[in-house]
Amino acid sequence: MKQVSSSLVAEAMAVREGLLFAKENKWNRVVIENDSKVLIQALRGEVTWLEDPSHRLLATLLEDCNS
Repeated sequence: MKQVSSSLVAEAMAVREGLLFAKENKWNRVVIENDSKVLIQALRGEVTWLEDPSHRLLATLLEDCNS
């Protein structure tokens, strides 16, 4: 099991893994449900704090999710 720096990073990793699974199975429509308002806002690009270098891991995970 990997160690993560925060619950937000852990949730972003889980979303990323789910999206990779959907992509591998050629699903073209998926619904992401999450109870973290911060994560959903970040996925939608509605936050600016991701530009801070201290959030690089999270920003990279979210970029992966949106590609």
